[in-house]
Amino acid sequence: SMKKLFTLIALITISLVSKAQLCENFNAYAPDSTTPAVYNGFTLSYHTTGSNYTSTQSSGPSGPNSYKFGRDSCTMITPDLTGYDSISFWMKGNATTGGTMAGSRLYINESPDGVTYSVTQTITPVASVSETKGFYLSPGTKYVMFFYDKDSGNVAFDDFCASVSSLVGVNEVSASAFTAYPNPSR
Repeated sequence: SMKKLFTLIALITISLVSKAQLCENFNAYAPDSTTPAVYNGFTLSYHTTGSNYTSTQSSGPSGPNSYKFGRDSCTMITPDLTGYDSISFWMKGNATTGGTMAGSRLYINESPDGVTYSVTQTITPVASVSETKGFYLSPGTKYVMFFYDKDSGNVAFDDFCASVSSLVGVNEVSASAFTAYPNPSR
């Protein structure tokens, strides 16, 4: 009946809206190397007392505190991103005194299984200005690994979000405006 169809459509819409974004602002950092960082499913290879920034100059729009890629070959692996099609994050290179970030690189690697990773983006040189980056994910990507190839300086990393870009505005759909045939934009 129509009531059952509307209920099913409403449940699907609520489910899609709740999956529209997965975000982490890295505000709940661990104060020392013995306390595990609580980054909602992110896996970090570098975690010490100095693996975070607490100043607003080295943090994204969400406020003080950010993760710090502070060593060569640091990695950060996201939780499972199945169903998301894009990522965005804030970053800023922090050069050491007299140093340059020109030789440093931040690699973005994607994986369908959490075992095999392929480089899909390279950010080089790492800029010493705050900037928000956004990238579409390859179809089938489950995990993203950030890998820092350090020449000099550190990288502040904050305000990560995985999104379903094709669902922008889905929470604004009303019952009278809903149609159920293929969306021509996807």
